Amino acid sequence: MSAATRKNQASSSTATSNARKKWMAEEIRALITQIERSLLMDRFSDTPGYWNNISRYFSCSSAENLRKLHLSIIGLQRILVSWKKNDAQH
Repeated sequence: MSAATRKNQASSSTATSNARKKWMAEEIRALITQIERSLLMDRFSDTPGYWNNISRYFSCSSAENLRKLHLSIIGLQRILVSWKKNDAQH
């Protein structure tokens, strides 16, 4: 494999990893906390304006990525709640 080919593969790999956001536990916790506070103050709305507004608190995260993470968290919460209910019944 030539040096140029290796260099192209390396830059392609870097671009791919940069395109995918790897969420850290602290970021996930911070987003959950932010949304919980917004809900308590009756300020949460699943609108582009809301996500654009809070994205400034999350470096390197777009409003779209924050919303996707939020939807993923909701999905996980539903799974966990039903799993806990099933566990309690047995």
